[in-house]
Amino acid sequence: MITISYIVENLGVTPRALHYYAEIGLLKPISKGKNKTYEYNEEDIHKLQKIVALKELGFTLNEIKIILNKKDLNLVNLLEDYKLILEKKRNILTKILESNNEEDYLLKFLKEISDLKKEMKNRIEGF
Repeated sequence: MITISYIVENLGVTPRALHYYAEIGLLKPISKGKNKTYEYNEEDIHKLQKIVALKELGFTLNEIKIILNKKDLNLVNLLEDYKLILEKKRNILTKILESNNEEDYLLKFLKEISDLKKEMKNRIEGF
């Protein structure tokens, strides 16, 4: 059994985050130990590593939940799609930084980012 203290020390996830993940059904502990602390198994740790990685990439917890609940998920394809979206964001930001008319570009940027979020959501749900 793996305890919260091990996770905090080795994965950098706070106890509060683990409790919240349990609350929303993202990562449920296998049991509560003798001291009423959550305990996890190796499979949970692998899932938690995916959660941490996807969070670092900017996915919301709801998106992560959808991703992880997909039985036929191809994480590599999802990450390739996400890479393309990040490249689009980078190109938009580069144009803004190089633009003389920042206000127009900012409005365009906000619309394009909104479109990219919709695109990513559709891709996540489609996986």
